[in-house]
Amino acid sequence: MSQKETFRKVIVINEEFFGEDKSRTYLKHDFRRVIESIAQREVLIRVVIECSKKRHSKKETKDENGNVVSIAYGDYDEDNAGFLYPIIKNHELGLMIDLRLLLNVKEKGAGGKFVKDLLSLKPENFINYFKFSKDNGATIIPHLLNAEFMASRKAEEGLSGNDFIDKHSKKIEQSVNELVAKARKFNDKNYPKMLVKDYEALKFHKDNQPEKYEIIESKEGLGGFTFNTTTRRDKSKIESQKITEALNEFAEIIGLYGLLYGRADFHGTNWPLDAYMERSFSLFSKEVPEDIRKEATDNLVKYLKPSLNLMGWRISDTKANNKSKED
Repeated sequence: MSQKETFRKVIVINEEFFGEDKSRTYLKHDFRRVIESIAQREVLIRVVIECSKKRHSKKETKDENGNVVSIAYGDYDEDNAGFLYPIIKNHELGLMIDLRLLLNVKEKGAGGKFVKDLLSLKPENFINYFKFSKDNGATIIPHLLNAEFMASRKAEEGLSGNDFIDKHSKKIEQSVNELVAKARKFNDKNYPKMLVKDYEALKFHKDNQPEKYEIIESKEGLGGFTFNTTTRRDKSKIESQKITEALNEFAEIIGLYGLLYGRADFHGTNWPLDAYMERSFSLFSKEVPEDIRKEATDNLVKYLKPSLNLMGWRISDTKANNKSKED
C-alpha cells in the first residue's frame, strides 16, 4: 500500500465526521443535542416533582368546628403536574431519537460508525498523514506532540518536520493503539442494542413489541363499596446510568482522537452550565427550591464530567471558585 493510500483513511474519517459543510451535521452536533437533552430532562423531572407535591386523590371538607363532613376523591392538580407528564414523555422521545442517531453504526457520519471505522486504523495511517497529506509538503504537528515540538524549537535541534515525526513515532503509535483499544471496547459493548433497541421497539414501532404497557389491577374499598382500578405502566425505560457511561466513553474516544486531529473540537456554547440550568428552570412558573436546582447541576457534573469537559461546558467561574474554596 502506498503512503498516499495509508493517510487517505485518516482524511476520509476527518471529512466525514468533523467536516465543515454548513449544510450538514457532524459528530459535535449530534453529541451536543444528546447532552443538552439530558440537561433539560434533569430540569423537567425536578419541576414535575415539585408540581406533584400538591397533587392528591382525596380532599376533605370540614365544618366550622374542624370536623370532617365529607371526603371527595379525585385528581386535584393545582400545579398542572398531569400536563407535564406527557411533555416529559415527548421530550424523552426526542432524546432517544438523538441517542439512536449518535450511536448508529451503519449511517454515514454517525458516532457508532465513527467508532467502528477507528478499528481499521494503524499508527502508520496517522504517521503518514502528518508527514505527507499536505499538498504543499508541510508537516502536520499533532496536539499530542505540542510540548515536544516547543521544546525542540527552543533547543534548535534543526530537525525537519518529517524527522521530528519519525523521532516521536513511538508516542504516536502508543496513542493510536490506545485509541483503537478504547474504540474496540466501546464497539464490543453494542450500546445501540443495550440502550436503544427495546425503547425503539416499544416507541417507534407498532408491531415489534405490540404490548406497550404493563397492566396493574387492584381493588380499593370505600364503605360498603369495592372499586376495581386498572393502572397502565409504560414499559419503556430510559437507562440513564448506562447512557451516561456510553457518552463518557465516547467523549474519551473523541478526546484521544483530538490529540491526533486538532479539529475534533466539540466546544460550542458560551453559557456556563449552571447559568443554562437556571435559565431553563426560570421558564416554568413553579418555583423549585435552590438546593434542588443545584442538585440538578451537580448531578450532571458528577455523572457526565468527561462529556461536559469535551464540550467545554463548565460551571461559571464564580461558582467554580466558591466550590474549590469549600473543597
